[in-house]
Amino acid sequence: FPYTTLFRSVSLLDAAAVPVVLIKGQARRAAARRYPYADVRPLSDVDLLVPEAEADRAWEMLRASGFRRVYPETLAVDWSADHHRPTLIDDSGVSVELHTTIGEGVSATEAWRRATTDAESFEWDGRTVMVPSATELLWQALSHAVSDGTRGFRLRTFHSMAVILASDAAVDWPTIEARIAQREIRDANREDAAPPERAREILGVAASLAGVALPGALNPRTVPDLVPLLRWRASVLASSHGESVRDRLLEESLRHEAHLPLTPATRKHGILRMLRRSSASAAARVAYVVWRGTVGARG
Repeated sequence: FPYTTLFRSVSLLDAAAVPVVLIKGQARRAAARRYPYADVRPLSDVDLLVPEAEADRAWEMLRASGFRRVYPETLAVDWSADHHRPTLIDDSGVSVELHTTIGEGVSATEAWRRATTDAESFEWDGRTVMVPSATELLWQALSHAVSDGTRGFRLRTFHSMAVILASDAAVDWPTIEARIAQREIRDANREDAAPPERAREILGVAASLAGVALPGALNPRTVPDLVPLLRWRASVLASSHGESVRDRLLEESLRHEAHLPLTPATRKHGILRMLRRSSASAAARVAYVVWRGTVGARG
């Protein structure tokens, strides 16, 4: 984990009197005493939340302190779509992103309010850092998993939620329920607001791993079974299939468990390629379903 870059970034922001709250993996690592095993998942970059009014000053200050842009200024990138200023990198090759919000449709003002309301201070490496409440840490992990579509249907994303659920920290369940019901999260696989049941399913998997019960209104109709999915993944990765075939087999197994349709085939590559992709996706889905009903069921 890039501790040096993280601590340097936080120290520079503190010295410049820029308020900062740790988010995502660094927040869970800082609060590992409260959430056991929250520091297990490896990370490779630094994500920090700052107020919108301070973001530009903070970004320029980091640049003046030796950080540089990952991508050239001439590259047309809508950084606001990723909720942060242009990514910076230091001499060690670790990237730093200064976020002003962490969810599409959530204003910077609301994001800062959520992150700082009931936030906790932790002593970490001789300095005091701010970490969002258990409710916000759980919501950040859940919304990230749902918005990532099948990419979020991974053991590591469930771990991020399970460590919060397994602790004795209080979660504001009515708030979580309300945000799910309001369809605040967008799903990358659907390109629209994720259905509430999708969020409840992912939360249900995390709860089952943590060995806790969810409030009645948040219980999904069914909880996806990770065991056959993980066994399938191990089998595919150990196979001699080419990379493109393995990718299709893995993607369709995830989409099946997440109750998503076949991977959409776009027209930009032509009709023939679109038909080949659709056929490959259908074959991969059938292969997983058949395997799951025979070999996977015996696991």
